[in-house]
Amino acid sequence: MTDGLLYRGASGRAVDAGHMVLDPNGPLCACGQRGCWRAMVDVAREVELVRQRLEAGEASVLQAYAADGYATLEHRAIHQAAVEGDPLALEVASTVLMYHALGIANLVLLFDPELVVIGWETMILPPAYTARMHIMDSMPEFDITGAVREQLARRGVTPPKFVHAALDPEVVMLGAAALLVDEFLRTPPAVEI
Repeated sequence: MTDGLLYRGASGRAVDAGHMVLDPNGPLCACGQRGCWRAMVDVAREVELVRQRLEAGEASVLQAYAADGYATLEHRAIHQAAVEGDPLALEVASTVLMYHALGIANLVLLFDPELVVIGWETMILPPAYTARMHIMDSMPEFDITGAVREQLARRGVTPPKFVHAALDPEVVMLGAAALLVDEFLRTPPAVEI
């Protein structure tokens, strides 16, 4: 938001931060670039990294998924193992999720906002998933806002205020609807009289 209005850019595509490159040698993204923010934090990346390390022989409670060739291994199991203190799961999940800190720090440096809203809480998620996310948010290994503050402090930048979204999940649909209304009001269709 800028001056109380959604910043949309010259052609309405701002800010597509998900395709900001965080690691040019990173995994291939669906957009064709390597190391996009989206690709770096994709839960499928967590699964692949864990699978590779398990196949290399690292110890983990996640080794229980070896029986089916790790076909049923998924990010929820990795996150639960991290919450329970499994070192491999903690390291992989933290490595992947901390790319959010790099992306957020880049956006703060680019836009100099007063406020950053972390919005995963506006999604409709199963209660067990939401509970696990709250636990992970409280763990130092996943302190994304702390990592952003640290990165900004190294650059001599005062960080903005960070908050979690506090609205109901329907806010996402309301926001999408507001974009349509905004577009209509900006460029109403011509009516012949």
